[in-house]
Formats: sequence, structure tokens, C-alpha cells
Amino acid sequence: MSLTTSNDLLRPYQRNAIDLLATSLGHHRKTVLQVPTGGGKTLIATAIIERALAKGKRVLFIADREELVDQTSSTFLLARILHGVMRADDKRLNMSAPVQLATAQTLARRQWPLVDLVIWDECHTVYANVLEKMNELEDIKFIGLSATPFTKGMGRHWEDLVI
Repeated sequence: MSLTTSNDLLRPYQRNAIDLLATSLGHHRKTVLQVPTGGGKTLIATAIIERALAKGKRVLFIADREELVDQTSSTFLLARILHGVMRADDKRLNMSAPVQLATAQTLARRQWPLVDLVIWDECHTVYANVLEKMNELEDIKFIGLSATPFTKGMGRHWEDLVI
């Protein structure tokens, strides 16, 4: 089974979240989108990525666990999103793909791909290397996804919260 586009599967609250996020990113560079567990964060991210790709943008999706990379890769395959997985000896490694998937741990040991947008899943799990890149890459928009954006100090790194 494949999707026509992930946008076809979005519920009204997910479309609204994307609209609110777009408004926020018009004024801010680093925005967290809070969606409850089971609310479809990966599907929302897929729709955002499809829109970015339609504009010729390159995207990095960061997960905090290997299992989430694999789950996200499966969702991207269903949506027919060409992507690479940055992981040692992974047969899905494809650095020329417009979308890259990686864990924060892998990115700590590798050069970051050239991208226009970063989507950080489970952004409440703080990784110093990603936070450093958020500050260093001043021309890139960062979207954080989390059901629980309550980690102490997150407000020092993110500029807005969309619920």
C-alpha cells in the first residue's frame, strides 16, 4: 500500500498544526510542535517534508533511537519519499537523497548533510551536538517534535511552541 500524499491522510487537527507551525516559522527559526502521543507526529512530519521537497528543499530528520529511524523510514517509503539513512553499513545509505534520516548519536560522529530544514523528533531528549548545530546553522529552520516538551532548559534553545 502506498500513499498518494500524506496530506490526503491528515486529520483536521494535523492540518491545523501544520498551518500554525508555518505561521510560527514565518517569525521564528526554531519551533517545537507539541502533539500528544498517538497524534501522528510522523505523518505530520511527512506532510511537511513533502511540502519542502515540492519547493526543492533538502531535509534532515533526526530521531533519538534506531527503532524510530526504521519506523520513519517505513513511513517515508509508503509516502514515496526518496531518503537515505545515515548509519554504518546501512543498505539505505544514500547521501544524494533529498531527505536524510539519522540518530543524534550518528550525527555527533559525522558531518551533517547540507539541508534547508531539520526536523528533530523527540526533541525533549537533549543532545549537545544537535543544540550546537542549531546555534551554528543560522540559515536553517529547525522543527522540534514532542509530546512532552517539558525538559528543563528547552526554552533557552527553542523560540516558539505550537500546541
